[in-house]
Amino acid sequence: MKPADKQAYLEEYELLKKKGKPFFPYAVLKDSAMALIVVGVIILMSVVLGAEQGPKADPTTTTYVPRPEWYFFFLFELLRVIKPPELVPIATIGIPTICMVLLLLLPFYDRGPERNPARRPIATTAGYQESCSSLPATMPDGRWRSLKTSSPTWIVWPAFGPP
Repeated sequence: MKPADKQAYLEEYELLKKKGKPFFPYAVLKDSAMALIVVGVIILMSVVLGAEQGPKADPTTTTYVPRPEWYFFFLFELLRVIKPPELVPIATIGIPTICMVLLLLLPFYDRGPERNPARRPIATTAGYQESCSSLPATMPDGRWRSLKTSSPTWIVWPAFGPP
């Protein structure tokens, strides 16, 4: 940013700051009210709609195939791809840790003032790369399925059979 642009920005910021409202209590009150509305809607939906419990667990069955929750599908898929046992700690601990650290450090190595994604190649590339690598791996069995099916195969439990 050029010194003249920075000076103009600071002057405009000071003018807006003088005629604006303080953060507390105005913005805090608005945010708190919206948070209470969202929590109220969630509580109302949970009371009215309820939660599907499913059948009671049968500890004597041998047909149950344990599957991870949807947010662990990427790790499950990574373990399916990594075959040698000595690489399993790298796949389960190393790769996810490196990815999370890189995402957490993103604001520090892309310090540009621009907000337009086209002018922030590092942040845009990191976001697309993270999405393109974790989204397909999080899909059931690591494959894109047709959205036309009424029930994906990973939701149907063996005890239920097809819908």
